[in-house]
Amino acid sequence: MLETATDLRLPRRIRLAWGYPHLALILLLADVMSLALAWKIAERVSLQEPAEYVLIWEWQGQAGLFWVSWICYLLVGLAGGLYRFGDDWHNTRRHLHSLTLTYLGVLLFSFLTRIADGLPRSLFITAWGLSWVLVSLNRHLLKQTQRYLNHHNHAILPVLLIAHPQDQALISENWRLRSGYRVVATLAEPDIPDPSLLSELGIQEIQVTEPIYQKMSGAQLWSLRSLGYRVRVIPSRLTPLHPQGKLQTIAGIPTVEFSPPVLTGADFFVKRVFDFGVALVGLVLLSPLMLGIAVVIYLDDPGPIFYGGWRPGLGGRPFRMWKFRTMVKNAEALQPQLESQNCNPDGVLFKIPNDPRLTRVGRWLRRTSLDELPQLFNVLRGEMSLVGPRPLPMRDVERFQPWHHARHQVLPGITGLWQVRGRGNYVHFDEAIIYDLDYIQQWSIGLDIQLILETIWVVVRGKGAW
Repeated sequence: MLETATDLRLPRRIRLAWGYPHLALILLLADVMSLALAWKIAERVSLQEPAEYVLIWEWQGQAGLFWVSWICYLLVGLAGGLYRFGDDWHNTRRHLHSLTLTYLGVLLFSFLTRIADGLPRSLFITAWGLSWVLVSLNRHLLKQTQRYLNHHNHAILPVLLIAHPQDQALISENWRLRSGYRVVATLAEPDIPDPSLLSELGIQEIQVTEPIYQKMSGAQLWSLRSLGYRVRVIPSRLTPLHPQGKLQTIAGIPTVEFSPPVLTGADFFVKRVFDFGVALVGLVLLSPLMLGIAVVIYLDDPGPIFYGGWRPGLGGRPFRMWKFRTMVKNAEALQPQLESQNCNPDGVLFKIPNDPRLTRVGRWLRRTSLDELPQLFNVLRGEMSLVGPRPLPMRDVERFQPWHHARHQVLPGITGLWQVRGRGNYVHFDEAIIYDLDYIQQWSIGLDIQLILETIWVVVRGKGAW
């Protein structure tokens, strides 16, 4: 008797879990609460009297503004992938675009139905801004929760991985820590797996690395897809230098399009206004602390309070970056004698534990990162940004490979993605550059705010401080 294949039209169990159970449902509930809170605060701030005559919260009879905004955001979010497995659900720029479209829809609805006659425009603007802040904050908290659960082996989306043996461990670990995938079975060749075994393991997806995929025949790929599982091809490079490449098909051929780097034009202006405002407020609030630090430095080791070192800035143009002095006065002259103790494997970055040039107060300033506070003046002068690739000494820049200079396409920062995610670790400089390029490609004001908050947290914890 001829054995028939499984009917792929039959209903299959769908998991809404990406990293831990029912994350999609949690995202929906979090968005409802975020939009509700945004509307409630906007109502209190923008209206002088209770808005009893305004249909904001009504559901029966005629939908109110809140329900219209949430339904619009749900539809736009589903279309934009904000509830889909992957990285889009915590992409702050996508949230901003989705919420902007949502509130344009709300304005159009209110205009057509005339239920918002007499309402101030500030109500809609406040609700839109608060919605973005609250939705982004919720998604960030859920992302951190997902990472925590992934680190503790609670990833629940089981997959079959077809890859060369030397790639299997790397991919499995990367998926476990960052994605929510859990590799439960592996194959080293493009063989067709046993369907009963896949069902027994609860496989939800089949993943094939690019080298294996290139060896597969059309018949093998068709047979693999006919098993009824989604098949995903993983590129050879697991950490792409340009994650913002856009897939586009031309004449039936898939291509990847890379736009010029961000942080130009309007993006640069928005970032500059944000930097200037925050730096100015920061200097005013922190001036008593900075004065106290200056006094302590002088009492501990009389001499200059500040240290100004030359660094490459935007486009590689040098500028003088200011810090509180943390070392003895002849520290630069002593550095050549310490090069043999450099702990970084490729020698580009210079780091040694227990640097003998540090003063007593300097060690404390380094651990707390308070020595960086004078760089707020560099931010006001337009030489630096609050967030960006850290400006490195000329000694390090002389050891750059040509492609390393890509980090000089943007203003250097007081803190950056590498300072938050890789703080204090010994790495090849190529790995640090990956963080810098990721930041340049993914920049948004939301990301800057997130990294500033994360910097405060790692500084308070003393993580990786030298």
